[in-house]
Amino acid sequence: MNKASVAAFEQMLWTRQVVGMNLLDLLADHPVEQALMRTLWARAFAGEAFTVVEEFGASAGNRRFYEFKFNALRDTAGVQFAAFQFVYDVTDRLEEQAQL
Repeated sequence: MNKASVAAFEQMLWTRQVVGMNLLDLLADHPVEQALMRTLWARAFAGEAFTVVEEFGASAGNRRFYEFKFNALRDTAGVQFAAFQFVYDVTDRLEEQAQL
């Protein structure tokens, strides 16, 4: 996570992300968000490349919409050895589109 992501994560869930911490452990006090991330990462670890937009956050005042992009990392033989995600806050974009 970059510095901006760490700050947003902390503001949204009142939990500070530390390098090496397991995301599911960080979300232990937020079962809805934990279940969502478990489901998304299971798809990514299964090799699926996909994009979804989901609402995420601990409370009504902190909930935002995020676009999650997942991709598999593969070695030169095409064997998956990991997965990664990019996350974008799309709340403002969705609100602007709704106004149109």
